Amino acid sequence: MAKAQIALDPDDPTRKNNYAFLSVLLNGTSDHALRLAREASASNPKLPEWAATYAYALHLAGRDAEARKVMENLDPEALNRPGVALYYAIVLAGNGDNNKARETLARLNPAGMLPEEQKLAVALAQQLNVASR
Repeated sequence: MAKAQIALDPDDPTRKNNYAFLSVLLNGTSDHALRLAREASASNPKLPEWAATYAYALHLAGRDAEARKVMENLDPEALNRPGVALYYAIVLAGNGDNNKARETLARLNPAGMLPEEQKLAVALAQQLNVASR
């Protein structure tokens, strides 16, 4: 659906973000998804969910320092929003800040997360548990 929507209006930032988000969540990052996420986020850099999509795509591309900068440009309260906190925790862990990642992950409410996001949260919790040993 997202692919069809972006084909209809390739310049719409909402469609760019939706396509990029679903692409990175389901398939990992690609140059195309990373470009769309960057363009969507640049069109409204203070929209936390779009910044989270871009930061997660950067993380998957191995660009964790850039991902952290994107997230830290957001209002600190936004980093606790359900659609943002998981990706912030992932970016923190990617930058070696395991304690802060653990704290952020502990505040998540899995009830509002997609099944794929719940799997990411479980995998991150396991990674952080192994790292703390």
